Amino acid sequence: MTDTHESRFDWALARSRVEALSDSLEHGAAVSAEASQVILEERARRYAIAPERSLLASEQVELLTFRLADEQYAIESRFVYEALHLPELTPLPGAPACVSGVTNLRGEILAVMDLGQALGCPSARVTPEWIIVLGLNSIEMGIVSDAVLEVTAVRTDSVLAPARAARDLHPTWIRGVTSNAVVVLEGQAVLDDPLFHIDQPET
Repeated sequence: MTDTHESRFDWALARSRVEALSDSLEHGAAVSAEASQVILEERARRYAIAPERSLLASEQVELLTFRLADEQYAIESRFVYEALHLPELTPLPGAPACVSGVTNLRGEILAVMDLGQALGCPSARVTPEWIIVLGLNSIEMGIVSDAVLEVTAVRTDSVLAPARAARDLHPTWIRGVTSNAVVVLEGQAVLDDPLFHIDQPET
């Protein structure tokens, strides 16, 4: 059959014919070979209709989206411990430009980074408003943000490969880009990068 014939198949008529033939079978009536074929074809069509498959959790990724200057970034929520309003930061003399400083977070010294500086992209404002605390099994670092936007689940196949310019800046950090131009970071690569490992002075 052609696609045109398929699209014009009269399902109501087919079902009524099958029901009538089934009734005949129940009453012992003889069924022709042609009628039997109709029944078989109708059953085949029913089985061929695949139910709409729900999106599996493994095919989604939950992202926290935040803003640095005019750029939007996202990172998997599993790497995020919390987001809090920016506390007072203590500068670290001689530290790389991407290190905004350190702060005391409930008794722990937390190094806070400006990813915009590290990526060679627009960095946070002079006085950013938020810190996003990152870590997988424990708190590891913080990143500054001008705004924390939302947590949302997106399809993994909607995160597209980054443009070459983005890959050249820091290839291991960039997981991809969404259709609305949000740069998705590779959380584990950011946490593992030696650039962000600030040795604390011995006491």
